[in-house]
Amino acid sequence: MQSLRTVLVSSLAIFASACGNLQSLKVAAPPSDLSGKPIRVVASVPAVNEINPRANPIGKDGIYIVQTKGGSLVAGLLFGPLGVAMNSANIESKNAELAKSAQASELLQLKPAQELAAVWANNPVESNSAGKDEMSVSPYIILYSDDEKKEVFSLAGLKLTAGNKLQASGKPWTGHYIYALPNNIPAAYLSGTIAPEALASYRSELQKAYRELHEEMKRDFSGNQRTYQLASVQSPVLKASTIGFAGFTSGDILQEANGKLIAKVNIENYGPAMDRSIPYFVWIFPNANQYSFNLGPEARK
Repeated sequence: MQSLRTVLVSSLAIFASACGNLQSLKVAAPPSDLSGKPIRVVASVPAVNEINPRANPIGKDGIYIVQTKGGSLVAGLLFGPLGVAMNSANIESKNAELAKSAQASELLQLKPAQELAAVWANNPVESNSAGKDEMSVSPYIILYSDDEKKEVFSLAGLKLTAGNKLQASGKPWTGHYIYALPNNIPAAYLSGTIAPEALASYRSELQKAYRELHEEMKRDFSGNQRTYQLASVQSPVLKASTIGFAGFTSGDILQEANGKLIAKVNIENYGPAMDRSIPYFVWIFPNANQYSFNLGPEARK
């Protein structure tokens, strides 16, 4: 129940910020003193609360499943805290049920660390953590079932950790790079068999996602930054993450001529109740039909 109150407070805070003035948003960028640090791919798996507190792992290699079905606005309004608790319990129950049925999915043949290593030249998968002067990358996949839809959104993610760069909390600086795959998969893939050619096609899309995330990460730490605008971005798939629980987020964006969108988010632009253990997010939407703007884009002044 407390987590839902936090979500509501944080959501209202960023909504007020975005609607009031995009110019008030703090710049979203990694610390400049991390530029040039070596990055190692590691086989460690991100914790569930780093992905989404309501996520459930399927398998042991970094694949998570999230769904939002089961909540009722009416129950929340009529029964107050009790209704919020009822909604939370119902959603978590449906999450667990979906995850249980997905444990036999043939999608588990995919190993995020192996798929990343296949496209990340000269970076073999390591079983140990990065050294003091290195940053480590842990890849993952999120499968998001949005309410009553019969298809499932897929997200390829990279958790980047700088062990030698501490936040005020004493925890290592962490950023998440997330790519929304353009093609949804049938819900049947979560529990049934998958044709070999369909699985091969999905693997190809996944590797392309990791390749683009890798390129964006390299650009982030090269010092060769491009000019970004400000916008509030809306997309159903944002609800799969902690920062986009309401289906929108605000930050620095770059929209390319082909419709591809890169959105960077600074957690300091959320309300004080929001968990700040992950201060930086980068989202990539390859197609224009995956998102819309609530406000903006506009130039930062």
